Amino acid sequence: MVDSLTNNFSIFAIYFLTISVAIFLIVFFRKQIVLYVKESIAELKKTNWPTTKWVQEMFFVVVAISFIIAFFTGIFDLFFTKIFEELIKY
Repeated sequence: MVDSLTNNFSIFAIYFLTISVAIFLIVFFRKQIVLYVKESIAELKKTNWPTTKWVQEMFFVVVAISFIIAFFTGIFDLFFTKIFEELIKY
């Protein structure tokens, strides 16, 4: 019973401390936070975002290259497995 109360108090203390720190940061650094968000939005508007078509094309290129690499890795693995099995026999 005492352990459960201690554990619940610890959890409460952690929550309270986290909320207190968040409130402190918001109150004392509000201007900096607002400035940071405004500047971030401005930079995101300047970003040259890729088109949906280009993203889809690059997705298929990445998938195709991944399959090709996986195929050759499997072939090499099979080849070296056979070689080492033969070497272990002797």
